[in-house]
Amino acid sequence: MEKLEAAYNAVDAELSYLKKKPTSYRSQQLFRIQTELWNLIRQRSLRERLTPDKYNKRIRKALELVDNIKSSLNDTKLGFDDEQVIWFHQPKDILAGMQREAEPCIYGDDLERAVATYLANPWMQHNPIDWILLDSMIYRGLVDFREGVLSGTLLGEFNWKYILSGRNPFKELLIG
Repeated sequence: MEKLEAAYNAVDAELSYLKKKPTSYRSQQLFRIQTELWNLIRQRSLRERLTPDKYNKRIRKALELVDNIKSSLNDTKLGFDDEQVIWFHQPKDILAGMQREAEPCIYGDDLERAVATYLANPWMQHNPIDWILLDSMIYRGLVDFREGVLSGTLLGEFNWKYILSGRNPFKELLIG
């Protein structure tokens, strides 16, 4: 077991450049998730007595997944200069469509691929990632439903006032 731990330490040292150090307190989400996930994978791999090569592949795959999740969620207009934030729960006024300029743009296909990869690898599962994926998928579903109702496409009819108002419920009232 000690030889295996020493080999894992060598892998950790080799891959340490992949962890992105936080630049401020607010931006510790990505670093914290990477570090916790790395430690979980190490514990699980030691328990399973995986070879250092398989451990290396797991770490790389997990960090790649975290980056994929982050890139599928972070086309936001919220003013994040910080590339260390993956996702945060969206306030209800954004969900209601009252602050469209602040609404995150989620790349749905990329997010669904990341979820499929995550679920296919139980050794990678971690509660904070579960929360991020669930919250963002629910948010995306609610926004898609809201848009379908407001634009009329969900009911098979177009709401021209909504479309002509630039999808702005306040301007829609003026067109009425």
